[in-house]
Amino acid sequence: MRVGLDVYSIAHLKLDAFQTLEYCTAHGLEGAHFFTPFQLSEGLDMGRLLEVRQEADRRQLYLEVGLPTVNPHKFGPDHDARVRACVRVCRQLGCRELRSHFGARGDRLNPTTRWADQIRDGTEYLRSLGPMLRDLDCRIDLETHADCTTTELIRVVEELGADVQGICLDVGNTFRQLEDPVEAARRAAPYTHITHTKDAILFFTERGLAWQTRPCGEGAIDWSVVLPILAEHKPDLTLSIEDEPYMRDYPIFEPDFLAYHPDLTPVELAALVKVAREWTARIERGESPEPHAYEARGWQADSDGRIERAAAHLNQVLSATGLRS
Repeated sequence: MRVGLDVYSIAHLKLDAFQTLEYCTAHGLEGAHFFTPFQLSEGLDMGRLLEVRQEADRRQLYLEVGLPTVNPHKFGPDHDARVRACVRVCRQLGCRELRSHFGARGDRLNPTTRWADQIRDGTEYLRSLGPMLRDLDCRIDLETHADCTTTELIRVVEELGADVQGICLDVGNTFRQLEDPVEAARRAAPYTHITHTKDAILFFTERGLAWQTRPCGEGAIDWSVVLPILAEHKPDLTLSIEDEPYMRDYPIFEPDFLAYHPDLTPVELAALVKVAREWTARIERGESPEPHAYEARGWQADSDGRIERAAAHLNQVLSATGLRS
């Protein structure tokens, strides 16, 4: 396993692709995960794209590049052509595992377009990409992007075929769809080929729970448990650290909100309540930063420090568990 960076974490620095690779080297990271090839070249200029590939290779960094959304309900003009162009470009760059997503939290909670319909239509769109993916020998890995549960993504993979569909597991995001991170990792591990890697806490509010991201090792996820689960199925898995701002509210005391999560089990909901109980107590005892004060520091203020602490913790766990690739 190698520890790198999801470039969303440093978007505020407005670095180009070459500067991003330099940032990774300077901070001891082992690779970079870009959302789409448009972040490498707005015009998908193959010469420039290959220069980025060569620079990553020169620095001995892994390079991962993904695709725009595959949810037809979010498509604009020529979106299908853009997705297909990105697939071809990514494969020319030597990228086989291509991260994408159906949407975000707001799409799941959309009162006018049922989430089940979005998954259905997205699945059919992915089916149409199947012949190209098989011809190019690559796979689209759908992220737990604050929208899909691991259970929903597994259904998509098993329907379309694990040779062309997989999962980009964001363990920190599993909390956001009311999943126990350890159980979510166990479910998703056989299909997980890339990651966004972040930690998070839960705490109680008047409406239910709130979620806040924290650097790996400073949140509620036990990486010494999760990483071996993932490594059992993919020992060379890349761990791309994602640093993300803002608290999110999860009003589990409201039946209408729970209705958006039909796969939720009492066991996993109880596990989340247990996490929230523990971390609310830690906050009250002063053992963990008070979330609103933590938020008030500003996302950009200590981003380098958070990334470095996350990387140090992940590397420590990998060394302790013998999972270094």
